[in-house]
Amino acid sequence: MASIADIVTDYQAAKKAYENAAFRARDFAGVPWTGQSLEIAGRAVKAAANAVQAARLAAEARDKLGPEMTEKLLEAACAAATFAADAAKRACGLTVEVAIPASAEGASRTTSRPGNPAAPSP
Repeated sequence: MASIADIVTDYQAAKKAYENAAFRARDFAGVPWTGQSLEIAGRAVKAAANAVQAARLAAEARDKLGPEMTEKLLEAACAAATFAADAAKRACGLTVEVAIPASAEGASRTTSRPGNPAAPSP
């Protein structure tokens, strides 16, 4: 089982990946899927944050919950946080991967017009 420190680190990495993807995707606003994949990533980051909070609350309530229930809750919260952080990082990666080739394609279409002697050759 991952520790709370591990899932906090995973969450922070997912949040950073989301911020980077959102920053890079702003240049590709017209590219389909960019907004949708960012929305998925944002929701996954929020789910990871909620799971981290649930793990912290379970750890703090150890005395009231007892060791067995605390371990079950911690195990579930840690698994959820790890899964959500991974989903967020994957969605962020797809956002950037999809946006870059599509925007490069669009750029080549706008620069290579028939009859333009300065157009790059295919």
